[in-house]
Amino acid sequence: TIDGTELWIQTTLSPIVDIDGNIKNLIAIDSDITEIKKAEEEISKQRNLLELKNNLITDSIKYAKKIQEALLPSTGTIKKHFKDSFVLFHPKDLVSGDFYWVAQKDSMTFLAEVDCTGHGVPGGFMSMIGNSLLSEIVNIKNVYEPEEILCLMHQRLIESFNRNEDDNSQEDGMDASIFCFNKSENSLKIACANQDAYFISDGKMQTIKGGHFSIGETTFKQNFRVSQTQINVNQGDVLYLMSDGYQDQFGGPNNKKFMIKKLRELLYLIHKQEMKEQLTTLDEAFSEWKGDYKQIDDILLIGIKF
Repeated sequence: TIDGTELWIQTTLSPIVDIDGNIKNLIAIDSDITEIKKAEEEISKQRNLLELKNNLITDSIKYAKKIQEALLPSTGTIKKHFKDSFVLFHPKDLVSGDFYWVAQKDSMTFLAEVDCTGHGVPGGFMSMIGNSLLSEIVNIKNVYEPEEILCLMHQRLIESFNRNEDDNSQEDGMDASIFCFNKSENSLKIACANQDAYFISDGKMQTIKGGHFSIGETTFKQNFRVSQTQINVNQGDVLYLMSDGYQDQFGGPNNKKFMIKKLRELLYLIHKQEMKEQLTTLDEAFSEWKGDYKQIDDILLIGIKF
């Protein structure tokens, strides 16, 4: 326009024809579509802004994934301590609420499997806190009894979040299993919090029970207790630690949970196989069960053959 205002005009042409079909005239209808175009431009700007923010968030999550991967022991590190072993690890998202941790102290090797509240970014941050707590308790404070390690993790987690029993905020906790293997004595000490572990020796499967409470749960702020089990280990004995992601996965012909009973039976069935073969079998069984259904949680299952 003369005053510099931008106008968008849409012209619609309709032909008028004679009886022979020849065009005699054109009718032109002009419509002011300035407001529509402004709305389209605003939508485009918002879409571009949303895409930019999305990319920034994705980049941040990818960076968090790198940090988490740097904290996790490599497969080579695990095999350095336990030659016959496997780690089945399938995060639901880029970062995981499940993690595993290993440490060496003289003739003692510690290994922990931890399932933090949630998955994705919240679970990922919790896993970093858990990793830090384990390193502090074992490597700096020199606490070597698995039950004491879990109790200290519980205390430190509650202190970190400054929680009390009357706090109605979301419970941020961890379910965990940790063991200490003394190679010179062939003895195993293990404790679990809100998880069970499975030990197979001489063809018999033993369920190592964990209490029904999580690390960091305020209900048990003052009276958090876990029981510790000590086992004399023989060559060929197998230990399995796991989060609940595998057994809770929906799938199969009727979209049901895999269930722990089915997983225990599978572990017993394959426990004499080479660990590499066990990993393949478990991975394939999970994929077949899940099928086209979405993965609902992080998956972590660790097998150790002594």
